[in-house]
Amino acid sequence: MKKNTAVLCGLFSLFILCGGRVFANEIPSQIAAGVEAWSAKDYEKAHRIFLEGAQKGTASAMTVLGYMYIQGVGVEKNIEEGLKWYRASASQGEVYAAYYLSLFLRSSPELQTSPDEWEKLLASAVQKNMPEACREQYRILQEKNASEALAFLKKCAQLEQTWAMTQLGIDLSFGRGTDKDEKAALELLKKAAARGDLSASHYAATLEKRLGNDAEARRLHEEAAELGYAPSLYMMGRYYLDENKPEDAVEALSRAAQGGYVPSQLYLGSLYEFGARIQQDFSAAVRYYKMAADAGDAAGYNELGRMTEAGKGISRSPEDAYALYEKGARGGNSQALYNLARLQLMGLGCTKDSEAGVQNMRKAADLGETEAIAALAGMYYKGDVLPLDKTEGLRLYRVAATLGNARAQYALGEILWEQGLGSIEEAVKYYTAAAQNGNADAQFALAQYYEDERWHTPDLLQAIRWYEAAAAQGHPAGMYAMGLFRIAAAKDEQSVQAAAQLLEKSAEAGCAQAEYALGLLYEQGRLGNRDIQRAVRHYRKAAEAGYDEAQLRLAGLLGRGDSGLDADRRESFAWYLAAAKQGNTAAQCNVAALYASGLGTEKDEDEAFEWYTKAAEGGSAQAQYNLGQMYLKGIGTRKNMKQAVAWLQRSAESGYAPAANALGTLYSGVPGVKQSPEEARKWLSMAAEADYAPAQYNLGLLYSYGSDADPAAAISCFEQAAAQGHANAAWQLGVAYEEGRGVEKDFDRAKTWYTLARDEGHPRAAQSLANLEKLRQQTEIKK
Repeated sequence: MKKNTAVLCGLFSLFILCGGRVFANEIPSQIAAGVEAWSAKDYEKAHRIFLEGAQKGTASAMTVLGYMYIQGVGVEKNIEEGLKWYRASASQGEVYAAYYLSLFLRSSPELQTSPDEWEKLLASAVQKNMPEACREQYRILQEKNASEALAFLKKCAQLEQTWAMTQLGIDLSFGRGTDKDEKAALELLKKAAARGDLSASHYAATLEKRLGNDAEARRLHEEAAELGYAPSLYMMGRYYLDENKPEDAVEALSRAAQGGYVPSQLYLGSLYEFGARIQQDFSAAVRYYKMAADAGDAAGYNELGRMTEAGKGISRSPEDAYALYEKGARGGNSQALYNLARLQLMGLGCTKDSEAGVQNMRKAADLGETEAIAALAGMYYKGDVLPLDKTEGLRLYRVAATLGNARAQYALGEILWEQGLGSIEEAVKYYTAAAQNGNADAQFALAQYYEDERWHTPDLLQAIRWYEAAAAQGHPAGMYAMGLFRIAAAKDEQSVQAAAQLLEKSAEAGCAQAEYALGLLYEQGRLGNRDIQRAVRHYRKAAEAGYDEAQLRLAGLLGRGDSGLDADRRESFAWYLAAAKQGNTAAQCNVAALYASGLGTEKDEDEAFEWYTKAAEGGSAQAQYNLGQMYLKGIGTRKNMKQAVAWLQRSAESGYAPAANALGTLYSGVPGVKQSPEEARKWLSMAAEADYAPAQYNLGLLYSYGSDADPAAAISCFEQAAAQGHANAAWQLGVAYEEGRGVEKDFDRAKTWYTLARDEGHPRAAQSLANLEKLRQQTEIKK
């Protein structure tokens, strides 16, 4: 996927508390600003925006309005108004509105429009399989008819609603309201547990240990732990962590680890390594991993090898890491086999041995190690170490991706993305899977997709979510993107400073765009006083890293000698040239101009012509105009009126007013171009409408002296140009008022325009003023 890091605007949350729960419907894009205002606690503004959305028929906006009025958030509490909006939203099928309205009306039945309104609303939400509504319906049925409630519960479980699978599993485990069936109960509970239902995990554990409830399981674990039984100490450590009692957890887990219980040693090592619920401490992690390794545990060898290879909490030694991986591999640990193969392929900590590396990588893959499968996939797909075989590479990538390997999922996303439009949807599925598995590159790629308007309407909320996830893992471009988002959302200098810190981290990680962004902030004075020197330092780092926009910016500052900065036109030219060679059309245009003028380099009109040509072909309207002028005048090339007209027309069609003016002038009657009043008027009018004074003046001349002269139109054009200080236009107006050409004679107004023309440097204006004064005197004498 092409990694664009475009500047993005806006930063806000998409979660609105409703009725004590999280309302997470996707807010339509037209009221996203309302969500932003809500997040900023600007409820009055949010109310205005949601009201506008609701009046346009947006159901989610109506739901939020209903909540605001009923709860009195941002508006005066108004139950009647709240119910109106809830009902309007529910009538459009908005399930949250129907559900929350049913709850409210159930507690306040006197506000119903019919005796069974709340029941109908709840039923509509149930029909749409809304889990919260189904659970509420189950509770109601329990009070009325147990058998009907059980039938409904089973139906919800079959629809794989997590709450229903858990509830039915509990009922089956105890034979509550149904026949006892522990096997079916365990299946349901494990399925619900896999979906993150902690209560299901609790009851599954109860069944697995053949106990009646968790309290009993805990009681037995406590008793065994008091006697020093390591597995129970380990379980108690897990309990304490779940209860957010890290000190008690570490004590229990440490006792188990000291007692030689390897799962506790490995678990403690992981907790300390990643700082999961306890303070991160690499030295402590190494200590516990070493306990497991000293006990001969294959996983312990692998974990200690990782720490040794990275130099975390222990001296870095690829050789020692290799030896540890080797021991873990001999013990059958698939991750150790993978890591051993990886070092053999790189020759890190050992003599490079591609054959042995591939062999061990295959062994690890055969054991189901997904990183090994992904590594083999890459070797085949790229023809690296293994013979090029893209078909086999893709097959292995898909195998690893199916097994949940984030690296393979991301690689498949990249491959599919490069295939183009027909594969984008599948690519996004793999990016999403990898991103959800914590792959920072995939998170960044997914953010780019949601931001990219080429494929769909951009979803900035999703983009921000994934940029932030990537940034949290230290992804350089992710930190850069989030820095830009936060700057765009910043409402005060403190917020800009905080965002700049993220950009600094990105820059330290090697992101040239972040260096450039920091340069802009210092140049614009958004980090305190304007600081050109610091801006230049950041621009220079980005420029030296090859970022063309930074090269262009740096060249401009050096060329101008901006704000006390010493001008250096030669270095300026060098940076323009560096950016130009990368295809930056603005830089190419500047390089051409410098060759043409001889500033910062030797004057070379041939080089100027070549660089204007490149910039023009790259789409620069200004370069197209300048190239047309070179063909017109024979500068750097032979005169070629056909080429001149062609390039001027391309520039004019891009909206460049000077080019349109030049074309109009050529068609007005220049040798080598067939005269065409219609074409002349077309192009001059285009430039004049862009408020380009020379074109307004030339169009005025066309209306003054053309075959279909229009003196009044000419006066209008001259006035527009003169208002911008165009000396010739002002002089023409003086003549018009002096002679009564297209206007009534008016010596006073003629004097005004002649005076303006003189002040703007018109060579004949002073004499015209003198002649006008003589004419005035003669006229008065005659009178």
